Amino acid sequence: MPKLSECIARPRQGDREFLLTDHLSTVGHWASRRLTGHDRDYLLLAGLLHDLGKASLSWQQYIRQNAPGVHHAFLGSAVYFYLVSRQSLKDAERRTVMWITRDLAHHHAPLGDIERTPPWIAGWEPAAIYEVNWVDVREFLSQHVPDYAAFLPADPARLDGELRRLSRTWQQWWLNLPPLSTPDEFRLQIQRAYTSRLIQADRFDAANIEEDPGISPQAARQALDKIEVHLSTRDQIGSSVIQAYREEAQDFVLNQLALQGSRMLTILQMPTGSGKTLTAIRHALQVISEGRANRLIYVAPYLSIVDQTASILRDITGLSVMVHHHLSLPDHPSDMREQPEGVLLALESWQSPIVVTTFNQLFRAIFPYTAQQSIRLAALERTVLIIDEPQIIDVTVWNAFLFGLEATCRSMDASALIMSATVPPVTHAQLPEPPAMIVAPPLPPTLIRYVVNVADDPWTVERVVEEGRNAIVEGFPSVVIMVNTVGDVARIYHAWELQYPDCSWTVLTLHGAMHGLHKAYQLRIIREKVNKGEPFCVIATQTLEAGVDISFARMFRARPILPSIVQAAGRLNRHHEKGDPGRITVFDLIRDDGRDSRGMVYRDAIMREETDRVLRPGIQYDEIDMNKWIEDYYQTVFERNHYSAVMDKVRKAANGQWSQLAGLEPFYSVYDREPLFVPVAGDAENPTLWLDDDTRNLLGSFSVTLDTLYERWRDPKTYRSLSFTNRKRFLSLVERFVTSVPYRVGRALSDMDPLVAIQKIADPHNYSVDLGLAGWFLHEAREETVIW
Repeated sequence: MPKLSECIARPRQGDREFLLTDHLSTVGHWASRRLTGHDRDYLLLAGLLHDLGKASLSWQQYIRQNAPGVHHAFLGSAVYFYLVSRQSLKDAERRTVMWITRDLAHHHAPLGDIERTPPWIAGWEPAAIYEVNWVDVREFLSQHVPDYAAFLPADPARLDGELRRLSRTWQQWWLNLPPLSTPDEFRLQIQRAYTSRLIQADRFDAANIEEDPGISPQAARQALDKIEVHLSTRDQIGSSVIQAYREEAQDFVLNQLALQGSRMLTILQMPTGSGKTLTAIRHALQVISEGRANRLIYVAPYLSIVDQTASILRDITGLSVMVHHHLSLPDHPSDMREQPEGVLLALESWQSPIVVTTFNQLFRAIFPYTAQQSIRLAALERTVLIIDEPQIIDVTVWNAFLFGLEATCRSMDASALIMSATVPPVTHAQLPEPPAMIVAPPLPPTLIRYVVNVADDPWTVERVVEEGRNAIVEGFPSVVIMVNTVGDVARIYHAWELQYPDCSWTVLTLHGAMHGLHKAYQLRIIREKVNKGEPFCVIATQTLEAGVDISFARMFRARPILPSIVQAAGRLNRHHEKGDPGRITVFDLIRDDGRDSRGMVYRDAIMREETDRVLRPGIQYDEIDMNKWIEDYYQTVFERNHYSAVMDKVRKAANGQWSQLAGLEPFYSVYDREPLFVPVAGDAENPTLWLDDDTRNLLGSFSVTLDTLYERWRDPKTYRSLSFTNRKRFLSLVERFVTSVPYRVGRALSDMDPLVAIQKIADPHNYSVDLGLAGWFLHEAREETVIW
């Protein structure tokens, strides 16, 4: 059997050797460095033992001689439980130890449940006990945890007997654990901070990554000064009335935030277009400047908001900003999937002073499905989270999200600012105390920016086109038609082409079945035309609904639910640039087959019914009316359904069934999704039309083209020559050409190689320059697989 001091943790790189004892020691002390008492002891021991299986003769032969692979996680899990179980522990301590034991057994796999069968049994190899030098292991442990080392037999035969009896101890613990029944008990169990600290320490040491220190108080003060300069020199947008209101509202909110002190959860309600994003950023930097936090993480539902906010943050703060999309390669190529220096570690670990990400990624931090996904949870320590437009989150998971968010903030000494013009109720999330609520001053009567009217009769696709064209003829330079599915976008676009083939106005589309670069280009064109006052029409889905800083002159909205209308209204006469209110017409879109696509996206019948109670045919409301109606809407909806069924999943997860919450998603979908790489960046005449300067520079710096980028991504050799920073830059380049499609669609559009995490579209002609994948969805009758 090999000497422990001579065992390696991974292959040599040049002259550098990676000793197993160095890795185990570093992981143990790093994972436990911020803990005290028993918590520190449990995680220190876990880190010291997590890769103990690598000390076996078989694993050392595998790593040195390319021998058959060997499971390495299960031995450390069993020895860990054996050593800790020798002590007398309370029920709460036993539960913690069982969670850590489970994590050790599968620290490169999905996070599972605490079950009657011990977690190490699945990959148990009894012969491995006789391949480890236990005298060396005990000596190693005695240097770090002498109390635990004293329990470890040096004789493998004796240890073998002890471990064979260990299953009975596990089963007795499992049977005797009292069930948890109160929210306070649940809160302690559903946050996976132990898991995250262990996984972060393991992956960071293996990849030689240093933890980002975040933002210092001095750097935060400098960023605040830079923002003040920006505010004093920027051009004022909109009427004098709205400028005065913005200043009043922002000052009021900042003062209220300062007065409330340290609160874990705060809800901020400000009207659309009143500057809530900038207000939240200033508040977060103020908290950091006072030494109460050291990182800022901004979370939003749509990529359009993520990209927009990342650009704003870079410009106004001068700080480093990392963007992590929910489409940014959720897994890495299969032949690199178990490499600790995996190519996605840069993105997954959120190691940046400022991170701008999506709800999908935040949910993966709070409700991780795999051990690797939990790595970003550690980055939330002493962080200010800004959560923008949370009303987009599916109502059926809203209470669990709030509960998990509060538990995470509590365990990681973090705080969250939840902001929107429309925030659902929090009364059924079983929080220990209600979030602080800060509401901006009401809009003055002179600042009514829009009115909503409801069409008397349902509209056909042809009627929608006619109304949109007539609006431009009537003098509205920018018109937006917002519908509920990508199929409807394609229908209306094709109908416009048929009805008005010689139309001189630009007609654009925007939706979720476009890759990031295409959407960014479309948004640039939209902004240019709005600024120039050129007549044009946009046909879009909910992608334009929230957070995008664009102001249209006229809007038509296929009937959604009430909060969606209020959010969409934020894109109309946003800056009060018109003297009269802008007009939104809500209509029921009826297709040729008589169907209405509304139910495909808005599946909750109560929400549809309460919306229809307010938005009756022929009715009209102004902005102030709508703000009152939205409060009534949420109150009535949650009176009819508390949406508390998900809290039973919280209870079960806290009692050991983590699978109840693992992988919880923010948006409803009945379809598994697949990243799809689409190497299209323009039309036939200008195939690089959509490329911005940054993308062109990245293509050049990595010596790749659209034709070679995907293969370079698949080639493991690509990453061996790249630094940590350049890996991030390369992955950022790839993700610009990735969109997310349902699994069945991915199979139809690609050759579907199951060994890679991102498929490549087989025929780029299926991706339309005008419509992205929307035309294909409609032609192939796949629009039931909704993409926003």
